[in-house]
Amino acid sequence: GLANSGKTERSPAAGRTVAIPLKSGEQISGAIALSFSEDCALTRDRLDLLESAMGHLDLAMRNAFLFMFNRRHAELDTLTAAYNRRHFEETLDQELVRHERCRGDMALMLVDIDHFKSINDTYGHQAGDNVLCELVNLLHSRLRSVDYLARYGGEEFVVILPHTDAEDANRLAERLRQIVAGHPFRCGATRIAIKV
Repeated sequence: GLANSGKTERSPAAGRTVAIPLKSGEQISGAIALSFSEDCALTRDRLDLLESAMGHLDLAMRNAFLFMFNRRHAELDTLTAAYNRRHFEETLDQELVRHERCRGDMALMLVDIDHFKSINDTYGHQAGDNVLCELVNLLHSRLRSVDYLARYGGEEFVVILPHTDAEDANRLAERLRQIVAGHPFRCGATRIAIKV
């Protein structure tokens, strides 16, 4: 039966349900269950045909997941998991077209860590990487779901703020500046103060 569908849940009836594994080689990734309104007596040929079809379905699903995985990784910065610059440029073009069509407000914010080189020089590149990742997490926790954060390069990040006028963008920028300044960025036991 289907949960939360409003239908009464039913157990599979003996002789009326066939479960066929989705598998590639010996690795099973799931199963498809077929229910019939009447008793079904599938011949070996029909079972072989169903198993072959399930093999093709399994391969198609694995390829689709692999494509989505690779596409997702091509869009993200490998260190911070924020969107990368190439994806940002594509998204900005789309947002500008939508902005022109809808005539709504939109703002673009640049976030740059002050004196980032000194963090790397003083604490090491691992500490600098930790700061970048923690900054992305901090920004994500303070931005709306419609806002778009990307790593532009080095210690520079950009945020597309749909439906946001200049005054609201300035207020948000100041609020983020204060939050970042008061946040205890850490690398091990060492606290690193940063400003944006």
